Amino acid sequence: MKEIYKKYINNSVNVETYKYKSDRKYHVHFDNESRVINASSGYTFLLPTSKFDYDYNYAALRCKYFFDDCVLTTSFEDKNPYAEKNKYSSASGKRGWEIYLDEWIIRYISHDDYLAANKIERIKDNVHVYDFLGKYELIKFAYFITDSENIEYPYYNIAIIRDVNNYKDFYLFVMKSKTNKVDCFESIINSFEMVEVNGKAWNIQESYPINENPKWNKMTKRYFKKLVNQDSIDWGMFIASLCSRKDSAYKYMDNLYKEKGSRLDKLMDHNMELLPTYMHISWGNKYNYFPSTLANKLAKGNGFNGKKVLHFTFQYTANNNTSMFGYSPSFDILRGKLDEYFRQLAKDIKKYHYPVLFRLNNEMNTDWTSYSGIVSLLDPDIFIATWKRLYDIFEEEGVDNCIWIFNPIHVTTPFCNWGEYLNYYPKGMVHMLGLTSYERGNMKKYDTFKKMYTKLYQKNSPYFTNFPQIISEFGAGAGGAILFDYEKGCFEDVEIRRNLDKQKQWVKKMFVEFNKHPEYAKKIKAAIWFSVNDYGYKDGKNQIMNYFELDDSVMPTIKQFKKGFKNSN
Repeated sequence: MKEIYKKYINNSVNVETYKYKSDRKYHVHFDNESRVINASSGYTFLLPTSKFDYDYNYAALRCKYFFDDCVLTTSFEDKNPYAEKNKYSSASGKRGWEIYLDEWIIRYISHDDYLAANKIERIKDNVHVYDFLGKYELIKFAYFITDSENIEYPYYNIAIIRDVNNYKDFYLFVMKSKTNKVDCFESIINSFEMVEVNGKAWNIQESYPINENPKWNKMTKRYFKKLVNQDSIDWGMFIASLCSRKDSAYKYMDNLYKEKGSRLDKLMDHNMELLPTYMHISWGNKYNYFPSTLANKLAKGNGFNGKKVLHFTFQYTANNNTSMFGYSPSFDILRGKLDEYFRQLAKDIKKYHYPVLFRLNNEMNTDWTSYSGIVSLLDPDIFIATWKRLYDIFEEEGVDNCIWIFNPIHVTTPFCNWGEYLNYYPKGMVHMLGLTSYERGNMKKYDTFKKMYTKLYQKNSPYFTNFPQIISEFGAGAGGAILFDYEKGCFEDVEIRRNLDKQKQWVKKMFVEFNKHPEYAKKIKAAIWFSVNDYGYKDGKNQIMNYFELDDSVMPTIKQFKKGFKNSN
């Protein structure tokens, strides 16, 4: 085997030799294969080709290699929170590594119901070896996405490799390909070896530009310009989701807003600038459609006419992100099976004409959404591909009033590198950054708005300094879970379990921060409050109280909001 040349990469830049103690990688190219040494993350492997392209832009999170008809993604994972001495949990009957593995890595990809629900077939049986190469634990999967005529990479091979003496760190390999490359993947995995760490993995600190859509209509251009330049905060509060005339709940929702829709504004003496609503692709087999009639009745805001601007959250789910079978519409979107549905959505939004703050698939960097990586073969690229599919259809249909919002949650869950929010970012198809950080009010330590959103600012600032930002969903809970007293046969006194004063003080301090215009909040142009842990006892049940209920359980907070709006500058 003849060595052709070596390539040294330092902080994603080719160099003649290493000069800095930072992100160190190098490639050794032979006649028909190449050795990749990721010194900063401590591992090496062979690629079965002498020529390949690579992407080290987010090398602290994952590395990508492009060769033949394959895309290989590798990551060093060191975020397991259960790893301390591989503790045993009496509740689950599992040890720390097993808990992390089962809950946050293979929960879906190892489940037959998940594979059946998404029409994914095994190419080979799953492999689990505890003495791989004499010192590693290896877990391996090989899949084919069926009905794949429109899917670019229908073959997936996945491997998890862990030093048998290390219960915290492991290595994740995900390879997708246009043809069956099981043997190729096995050769790569068989060449794996841990090496001494030298350097530190590093992300390119790229500041993304704002990609305004030149096709926006005049109203949308004017509204977006207003958002970018304003110092004030536009506000909205989630009451209930709107629905279309085709929905059986239409009359109920129409009456709800007639009776209670404006009461919140009156109580706070503030006309909310935004009207937030949510829509899933479907409930089971029944599609949901854009709520055109109610949007025209209740919104039609353009930022200048005193009416509410529609904040429309659209989610790729058919089950409100809860399904033991793990059905993800993402695969059918890749197959092109929802194209006509998307075209109808595009036409309806275009016909609405007024600006729409369009938040697609929020909280993707989690383990509870139907479009998250854990439900998409551990591949965030699937999220980007499905985002692009809808974006391109909107462009083809001439939608000229959508401001697209990318909205991860503040802490990636599962705790990992491969699923961090930057891996989901659809470059060139985003106009605003959405923020979400909740204070649920049931922790011993009650974090302030300042602390939470300063931390989020620091996380986002290297990449999104140019973007106007919107807190598309947030809240501060008034208490923890309400406990059921089995001796008395009822829930404990709600007031005993709730911390109304803490919630009220949180809101008060939040307004103080906004009025100061601190650096961490200068890019925040809008905010939407969402009920969280606001428990009340109603109709014989303990339940979270939506704000349209407006009973005594939320009134102290509403009064504090009223003061905040009055004193805003």
